[in-house]
Amino acid sequence: MLPVPPVAPAALRTFHQRAACPTPYSLAVATGHAVSADDIRKILHGEMRGTWEQVVALIRALDGEPSIFQPHWDEAQQHTPAPRPRPPKRPPIASTGS
Repeated sequence: MLPVPPVAPAALRTFHQRAACPTPYSLAVATGHAVSADDIRKILHGEMRGTWEQVVALIRALDGEPSIFQPHWDEAQQHTPAPRPRPPKRPPIASTGS
């Protein structure tokens, strides 16, 4: 997983703290499950950058204004390379049967 520049997660954590630190599950519910609780946890901890749509849904669930976060998002995009495509899945190994 690619590292995320620290400014973006720190700004999101500020929104999170101002909203009284709701749980990732309650935020997932507040986003209408547009963002999973696991992804919310990863985004808040800087383990994942998320899409702009996910970040907007999260900020709105935190009762924040996405336009305030936009400069942080833009900065993170400039400093984080695009993710590499995942390698194709290998076909399952056929058993020889006994």
